[in-house]
Amino acid sequence: MHALAQQQLDKYYSSRDRYDLFLTAIANNYYFDLTQKNIFSQEDINRLNYLFSHVEYWSEFYITVFANTVFLIKPEVQYQICNKILSQLYLQDFSSWDIFIDSIGSILNSLTSLIISNPSLAQKLLEKINKLPIPIQCSYMKIRRNFLDKLLHYRLNKDNENEILNIISSLKTLGLPQIAHNFSTLFTRIKDL
Repeated sequence: MHALAQQQLDKYYSSRDRYDLFLTAIANNYYFDLTQKNIFSQEDINRLNYLFSHVEYWSEFYITVFANTVFLIKPEVQYQICNKILSQLYLQDFSSWDIFIDSIGSILNSLTSLIISNPSLAQKLLEKINKLPIPIQCSYMKIRRNFLDKLLHYRLNKDNENEILNIISSLKTLGLPQIAHNFSTLFTRIKDL
C-alpha cells in the first residue's frame, strides 16, 4: 500500500492536477488507516482541505472522495463538510439512491474519524446524524450509527464496554462476521488512545 500511495504522490507532484491529488489522498488515507503513518506533507494536506472547503455542491464524486479521505481532513473542515452533505440530505437533494447511501456512508466515515481526533465535534455531529431519518433498507447504516454512538460514549466516559461487546457479539450471531470484525478492530483502536 505504501508503494501505491507513494507512486500516486509522485504522479500528483508531476501533474499538480487536483484529481491526482484526490487519488493520492485516497491511497494515503488507506495507508494511514492501516499504519497511522501519513506520507502527505503539510502543504498537501492544506491543499486538500482548501479544495474541500470550497466545494459548493456535494456531487457523488466529491462525496466519494471525501468518504475515502477523512483521516487527512482537519476535524473542523470535516464537520463543515458533513453539515453541507446533511443539508442536501435533509432537502432530499440527491439524484439517486446511490448518492443517498454514499452521503450517509461518508458522514459516518467522518464521524469515525472525529471520534478518534475530536470527540467534542463528533458529539455535535452525532446529534445531527441522529435527527436524520434512515430508511429500513439502510439497516447497516443504522447499526453503524448505533455502534458509533456507543463508541463515542466509550471514548468520552470509558464505562460502556459491555454494550459495545454485546453489539459485536450480536453481529456474529446474526451471521455478520466481517462487520463484527471491523467494529472490533475500531473498538480496539479507540481503547488504545
